[in-house]
Formats: sequence, structure tokens, C-alpha cells
Amino acid sequence: MQIKLLCSCGTKFAFDVEPVDGRMPAPLLCPSCQLECTEYANAYIAQVLAVTPPVPSIKVPVFTPPPSPSPALPPPPPVTAPAPALAPAPVAEAPALSSKLRVTRTAHTPPAAPAAPAIATPAEPTKPVAAPKPGGLGVSRKASEPVAPPAAATPPPPSAEGVPEDDSFAARRAKRLAEAQGKQVATHQEWGKTLRVIRVASVLLIIFIGVAGWYSFIGSAPATYYYLPSSEGSYGTVAKLFSPDELVVANGKGISLHDLKSGQPRWTTTTKSEGGGEDDDNRYRYGSDATYLHLTDKDIWAAQNGKLHQLDPLTGKAQKQIPINGQVTEFAVLDKNLTVVSQSRGQHHVMVVNLATGDTKTETFGTAPKEKIVAQVKGNEQRPATSGNLLKQELEGDDEFSAFSKNTLYASAGDHAVRVDIKITETNFTRVKVMRDAPKQSKLNSKTSIMSNPLGIAGEVFNDIKRSDGGQFQSVDMSTYQVIISRRLKDGESVWQGEIKGEPTYYSGKTVDLVVGHQDVIILSKANKLIAQKRLNFPTGEMGGLAFRREENAPFLETADTLYFWDKGTLTAFALATGEKRWEFENVGITSVVADDNDGVYVCGTTATTDSIQFSEEVSLENRPRTQFFKLDARSGKKEWECKEGSKDVYLTGKFLYTTRPAGSTLGMMGGDDSAGRTFIHRVNPRNGKIEWELEYKGDIDRIHVFLNRLAITSDGEVKVLKFLSL
Repeated sequence: MQIKLLCSCGTKFAFDVEPVDGRMPAPLLCPSCQLECTEYANAYIAQVLAVTPPVPSIKVPVFTPPPSPSPALPPPPPVTAPAPALAPAPVAEAPALSSKLRVTRTAHTPPAAPAAPAIATPAEPTKPVAAPKPGGLGVSRKASEPVAPPAAATPPPPSAEGVPEDDSFAARRAKRLAEAQGKQVATHQEWGKTLRVIRVASVLLIIFIGVAGWYSFIGSAPATYYYLPSSEGSYGTVAKLFSPDELVVANGKGISLHDLKSGQPRWTTTTKSEGGGEDDDNRYRYGSDATYLHLTDKDIWAAQNGKLHQLDPLTGKAQKQIPINGQVTEFAVLDKNLTVVSQSRGQHHVMVVNLATGDTKTETFGTAPKEKIVAQVKGNEQRPATSGNLLKQELEGDDEFSAFSKNTLYASAGDHAVRVDIKITETNFTRVKVMRDAPKQSKLNSKTSIMSNPLGIAGEVFNDIKRSDGGQFQSVDMSTYQVIISRRLKDGESVWQGEIKGEPTYYSGKTVDLVVGHQDVIILSKANKLIAQKRLNFPTGEMGGLAFRREENAPFLETADTLYFWDKGTLTAFALATGEKRWEFENVGITSVVADDNDGVYVCGTTATTDSIQFSEEVSLENRPRTQFFKLDARSGKKEWECKEGSKDVYLTGKFLYTTRPAGSTLGMMGGDDSAGRTFIHRVNPRNGKIEWELEYKGDIDRIHVFLNRLAITSDGEVKVLKFLSL
């Protein structure tokens, strides 16, 4: 017969053979891998012989057990082998097979059944018969078992259940080859999956890089969201963002709310006073009647044209209008209270408004001589009657002003107001050297030319001119001042009295008030309790005087438990409750400090040295200090990072940090800068100080208001709102 086989190595081959006893007459090897395939050939032969046309039934003698000793029961019915599908006629002997194995079966005739009906006995299930081994049958069975025709032994595949595996060397080798082939196929499938994953990941990576590039260069960069030209505004314009898509603009023409999405005003309320005309804009230009604006979650408060307006942000209708007597000198918001201080004809008017309830408390304080407002000096020159100017006038020997050595101020203190009375108790002006001596060897010699060192020579010339004009020394006010603070518009009026050296300046915080002198700071509670009086490392500098106090320029910052105060050369952290000094950080020329909720303190300072404090009038064009911007740890005062670009002002809103800096990276020590009508705005990452984008704004910025990823910039009457995409 012809045998066709497929080796586990993948080789197909066929050959003719005459089986001996249903098996291969000799061992068989694969022509390619030399694997022994005898068992596979035997299985193939057995399969061919098994599908040979059925042969007639062979009579096999079956042993019949003796009848049961019980006479009542008939003998069991005979058990015969199952008949084939087509029952052929009985034949005494089967035809000869190609194998030498011959099996004969004789027919068994059961005895005649008795007359009584036989009891059917269920036949036992057919059991598999083991294939005969060469050399004999080796088969035994019970008489009641059915006889199945013999079949050639077909070894099942190695994984077949219920059949013992062949443990021969060839079988083990075949198994290993099959396993290796299976692993190869599995590895190929895994690589296919990996390649598909790599393709998908590559596509996603390309998309991500494209989106990230678009976000870095386009999406995250600020773009103009809304623009209001100066022709529609006026001098004194104040613009603040009420929400990310709503802008409130107040100027001499009124108050309006603009929808930034549609680009149109939603409503406009006219607040011009009666008799207004073309001169109104000039009044705003020169600050004789400025506009003040404050926004809450549900109201818009604006002080304009002699009234305090409370407007509904949805309709613009005035919910409340409170008259303001005279010109506004202070518009301060502390905690949940708004304080408006005004002055007219020597009278001081203080109005405190509770922003949550709208309740208002007002009080007018006595009449002061006009000479306390303006002091006539020499000729037609006029100066504000600050305590320093009055003292200088007194020292110059003009007895006309000796009676006015006392000054009074009314200011906001949160939910109430304070009256601050200042009186000189001891006069002391000290001459301080503010310039170095002239160098022994001038830079203007035969070895130095203007072309080789122009800045050094120019600075030396300027310093020589200042020395010749007497600018090498300055007079510093070290006089002793008596300060009296009276709490007004508050139940149970309290008074605090103390002394401080140097011209005093009063500042009000959320929970504490400060009285600052030349090199001292006094910390008071809102109940006039003295918390601490501290000596500073450096002078506080010119704070602007009591009459020109500005909250946004105050040299302190109050947080939940810390008071930060900075003089000319040091930032100091005090415990708010006790005034205990926690840490100090030395930096000259600090201009702005803000703090976040994660123990971060952001500081705008300079690279100047402490020598520049003592020699403040020295002109240095060669090594001019530059601005700095850095972050400190609020717990220890250690520097965490420094931004590569300095700044003069910092703004913090949510997770966004912004800084602004006039054009030019250096600052002079004479109070000026080298800006040229340009301002740089940076967005800084609060975690590492890296600049995420930079914007050069052409023009001097009057005001800037930030609201998350929106910036409202006011410059020369025009308003521009910038926005950018944020993740």
C-alpha cells in the first residue's frame, strides 16, 4: 500500500510498503531531519486497515455461564456481539488478510427460551479492547461483554487524554520539535502584535508631538481676545475682568460691561455729574476726580463723579448710590469692607461699607486749617504739608509754620477707620554721606581714552558734578515723633500712643496695622494692642508720606499666620500673632512680594549690593544692577529657584504666575529705569521658575488685571484683553 506522511519538521513524503502484521516491516526515518517516523507510519497503516470494507461476521465461541440454581428464574438471555450495519450471511472463515494474524469466531446458538417471558437484563457498556501485541492475542473478556472486531493499534497524538505517552527517544525528540515549532509560531504571533502596537504608538506619538508643538508655539501663546480703542475710553480708564468672558470698564463716560465673546457692550450706565462737558476728560487726565472700581461675586462698586455706585452686573442698574463729599483720597478694600475717605474744605469724611450686607457707616471729622493741607514755602512754590516738609520749614527759621508741626490723617482700618495724629517731640536731622570720595587717580589720564571706557568716564564726570553741587551728603530725618492712633466708627473707641524715630507712615492690613519710621516698625492689632516693635536692618526709605499713602505700594504682605516686611535691603518674616522674627533674606531694592497657598513666596528684587544703599546717589554706568525674580520657601526663607528674567511687579491668580518688567534689564539707583515705552510680560511656571511665554507690549502700562488665563491691560485709555490656552 502507499503511505503518505507529514513530519513535524514540515517535510511531506510518500512510499509503498507491504505491512507485516499491520505494522511497518522495518524502522522508518524522515528523509530531511532523520526523525524516526515508524510509529506514525504504523498509525497510518492501522487507520487504512480500519476503513477497509466490513468483513462478514466471524463466529467466536463465547463461554455461557451455568444456569442459576434458583428454578424460579429463567436463565439470562444470551449476549451476542452487535451486528454490523448490514448483516451478511454467516461465513465459517474470513478471507485471508495481508497480515499473518488470523482470528476465527464460531457462532453460538443460545438454548431455547422457556415459555415464561424472560426478564431483560441490561447489557453492560462496551469497553475498549487493547490492541493485540505481536506474537499472540493476549485478550480476555467476560462472557457477558460484547465482542468488538479487532482493530489495528492507532497511537493517539501525544496530547490525547487517557492514553499513555510514548517515552521513547524518538517520541521525546518529536515532542521537543513540536514544542519548538509551537514556540516559534507563538513568537511570530507575539512579534506581530508588538509590531501593531508599535505602529499605533508611533501614530499617537506623531499626533502628540504635533499637538504639543502647536500648543507650545501657538495655543499657549497669548493672543488678543478683545480690544477697546482709546477713542471709546478716556484718561482715567479702569478695566477689570468680572469673569473670563466679561469685562467691566469705568471711565469719564460711565460704566459698562462688555461681553468678550460677542465683542459688544452688554450694558452701559452713564454716571456723569450734572454740568459735565468737554472739561470732564481733562479732570480725569490730571487726576482731579479719578475713578475707583471694585468687583465682588455679585456686585460692581465704583466711586465716580461724587458718588459711590452699587450696580447689578446683569442689568447695570444702580442698586444704591451714596454721595461722596469732596475729593476721594482713599478707596481701600480690606477683608469684606470698603472704605472711602474724602476731603473737602478742611473736613474729612469717612464712609465704611459692608460689602456682604451693603450696610454703610459714615462720619465727618472737624475742620482743619487750610495751612495743614498746603504749606506756602518760598515764592509761589507749594508743597504738601507732610510732617517732613513742615519740620524742614520750621528748621529753616520760618516761625509762620512753627504751629503746624502736627499732622492728622484719617484712613481705612477694615471695618472701621482710624485717626492718626503725629507730632514732633524731638528734632534731629543727621547729615549722611551718600557718595564715595573722588578717586585718587582719575580715569581721564593719558592711558585711558573715551573710546576704551566710555561708561566709566561718563560716570566719573557725573559724580564729580554732583559732588561739586553738594550732593555728596544728605540730611536724614531722625527726629522723634509722637503717634496717636484713635479707632473710629467702631464700638468702644480705643487709643494707642507711642513714639518712633523718623517720619512715620501708617499702613493698614487685614488683621494688623503698622506704623513705620526710619528704621523701625510697630505692629498693632485692630484693638490698638501693641504686638511688637522691631528694629530693621536697613532704612525703610521714602514711603511717600502720610498724605500719599498707597496700599498697592505698601512694603508689607499679610498672610494667614505671617507678616512679611521689607526695607531697603532685607525681607523679614514675622509671626503674625506675636511679632517674633522667623527668618531674614537679604536683597536690595525689593519692589513686590506675593505668596501662594503652598508655602511659596515670590519676590521681585535686584542684583544690587548693600553698598548701593549707603551710597544711593553714586552714579554707576558700568555695573548697573538688574532686576531679579525668585521664589522663597515660606517656612525657612531659602531660595528655591530664580527666573532668568527679572521683574518689577508680580501677579498671582490660581495656578498662573505673571511678571511685568519695563524694557531694559538694568535699574539705576536714582529711582528711574531705562524703559523706552515698552513692557515685557512673562508667564512663569511656579514650580521651577521657567518662562512659558514672553510678550513685549508696546506702550506704558497704566494698569493690569489678571483673571486666570486672561489679562486686561489698560494703556493710555485703550483696553486690550489677552488670553491663551491652558492645560
